[in-house]
Amino acid sequence: MKCRLKPFAIGSIVKVKHCLQAYTLPNGLKEGDSVMVLDFDCGTVTVESGTTEVFEINMSCIDNGKEYEFYGKWYNENVPVIRQLLEPRALT
Repeated sequence: MKCRLKPFAIGSIVKVKHCLQAYTLPNGLKEGDSVMVLDFDCGTVTVESGTTEVFEINMSCIDNGKEYEFYGKWYNENVPVIRQLLEPRALT
């Protein structure tokens, strides 16, 4: 099963995260905050927080989830059949 980062577009609501030992979030943003994507360019994303502050962050700091390919179609990681396939199973 293939995996990819879930794509986002201008207007998408995404979460932000710290990238350990690489890029940190600017003051005013905390890990897990939801923001709206206003624009993006080569490696950076302009986002607006819930307080209408605008920030420019590294694209690596966007956490929009993952998608998994199953029988030729891409599914969000929260689809029940995908979650079931990803669950660790005990060997019996």
